[in-house]
Amino acid sequence: MRVLVFLLLICNFAVAQRVQQFLKQVHTPMVAIVWLSPECPLCRNYTKPLNELSRKYANTVTVVGVFPGHWYTQKDYTAFQKKYKVFFPLLTDRKNKLGKHLHASVTPEVCLLNKKGKVLYQGAIDNWATGLGQTKTSTATEHYLEDAITNTIAGKTVYPTVTKPVGCFINDK
Repeated sequence: MRVLVFLLLICNFAVAQRVQQFLKQVHTPMVAIVWLSPECPLCRNYTKPLNELSRKYANTVTVVGVFPGHWYTQKDYTAFQKKYKVFFPLLTDRKNKLGKHLHASVTPEVCLLNKKGKVLYQGAIDNWATGLGQTKTSTATEHYLEDAITNTIAGKTVYPTVTKPVGCFINDK
């Protein structure tokens, strides 16, 4: 709950209203915030693994998608959610206050926070994407977000705590 109260304090009013509604439903010790863009091919590709993580760790982690900036409409977000069957909550951060506060730079970048608002991990979801338009030929071999989740659950140190995310730059100008 404290994490989302923290989010309320730094987001603009429209986001704050959505987060308040969302607060009533969150009962997990961690929140994974992932910045998304309807046009980013990596965001589209990562909806499936994010949905899977959200299901697998439903009692431990709440995944929240955040669309930063003002370039897209609610219709764009709804179409993205429907087309890619995203079932975790999606919010907008028109002024990218949350992204700026947490130093998010690309989509899909992820930030895993605990209940106290401490960043446990930030960066790439896994190592499948190696550069813009470049991916491993098969599947990811390192699962940074999931490892951070399982290590936190087990009371172990999260390592790495930061990786360099690959994706489309967040443009909020």
